[in-house]
Amino acid sequence: MASDSHSPPLEILVRGPEEFSLWTGPPFANGQPGVKLEKVNCMNAKFSDDGSRLMVMKSNSVISVYDCKSAKEIRSFEVPNVVAAILSPRGTYLQTFKKPAPQEKNVTLWKTETGDPVYQHSQKNLTKTNWPAIQFSSDEATACRMATNEVQFFDTGDFSKGVIHRLKVPGVAAIELSSTPGSHVAAFVPESKGKMDLFMMLTVMPAKATVFDKKCNPLLELGTGPYNTLRWNPKGKFLCLAGFGNLPGDMAFWDYAEKKQLGTTKAEWSVTSEWSPDGCYFMTATTAPRLQVDNGIKIFHYNGSLYFKKMFDKLYQADWKPELPSQGPKPTQASIKASSASSANPPAQKPAAYRPPHAKNAAVIQAEGALVGVMERVAKLYHCLGALNLLDKDGDCGCFQSTEEEEKLKCNSRDLSEINFGNQLFGESPSEPMSKNALRNKKKREKQKEKKAAADGSSS
Repeated sequence: MASDSHSPPLEILVRGPEEFSLWTGPPFANGQPGVKLEKVNCMNAKFSDDGSRLMVMKSNSVISVYDCKSAKEIRSFEVPNVVAAILSPRGTYLQTFKKPAPQEKNVTLWKTETGDPVYQHSQKNLTKTNWPAIQFSSDEATACRMATNEVQFFDTGDFSKGVIHRLKVPGVAAIELSSTPGSHVAAFVPESKGKMDLFMMLTVMPAKATVFDKKCNPLLELGTGPYNTLRWNPKGKFLCLAGFGNLPGDMAFWDYAEKKQLGTTKAEWSVTSEWSPDGCYFMTATTAPRLQVDNGIKIFHYNGSLYFKKMFDKLYQADWKPELPSQGPKPTQASIKASSASSANPPAQKPAAYRPPHAKNAAVIQAEGALVGVMERVAKLYHCLGALNLLDKDGDCGCFQSTEEEEKLKCNSRDLSEINFGNQLFGESPSEPMSKNALRNKKKREKQKEKKAAADGSSS
């Protein structure tokens, strides 16, 4: 696939305890990333959804907005006691949340180009369900917020108009505005009496993964393994099936279009994982504060081969710079050739643990001893089966035919448990072991039959 000269290059934001850097690539020249912006002091950083702007919280009161194309700071905001901040999808607005104070509107919407506040309201608490307080569609044509028993809509071209539409939803507890287009809104209303339905999904390991269509028809079986994560690349051609979190980090890469597995590998202790905007690379990161050791970044080709690895004393964030689908980077000949070449040399299997020769010999001897023990128990089992007439009268199995040997046989409790196993082995249902009295009576009856047979033979 030919490269597009107008396609923006891939970029990665890497943040440590006190500063962040902006890398360019992959592909990397000489195997190392280029640096577009290096070691900028910050507490937190986040791209706008289209990747045009970067918000950087430099302290508890200073927020800067950068233009991602030029890597230059375009605006700085002084917001004392700020707790949270986020950019609108296209970076037109900055939304901030301050610690609540009496008679103060603590949520503010700012215009990033001018630095002017365009809308304010009060909000007591900050949770995942109510932040961001004002939600935008991806094209920023629609904006709304949740209020008591209603959803309020705004004119994104002129927030000074205030609320222009109200959607009554009694008891609404959470909302979600559709991204593209912003013509639908989902609202969650909990049970008014405090009752709720319970949905429980039980997953057993190894998990089985299957791709279904919208009518629930199976399209592709991905097999079984220790998996709990599935990531599609932005182009919809490749996918990564992985087991992160409390699982060992196994990853399987698939070409969905060709319905075949491309490769497998591992990324232990991964906290985050995501495909690059061009769909050619897959990045995993082990980050603090969730994990305080072995922090680092790994970048894999779409076939699972390792392309780049870097360890850090402390790593707090590793994100691809997002791109709109129509503007995202196109896969280049260089990236495709590199992936194809690496697929010809898959990563080597992890060598087995070393075992000294004497340990290997001991294992062989132990296995041979176990086999001999099994053969002895099988022989004993056949004797017990014959004693209880579970075999043919003529002793077709060749265990024994002599009644004298039957008399000498003593079946203890262990033998009887093996008899039950023998019943199952020969297709019979398991039964309770015979008591000592039952065995004694059985032997008496057999002796009487033998004496009668002997008397009949002498009389004849």
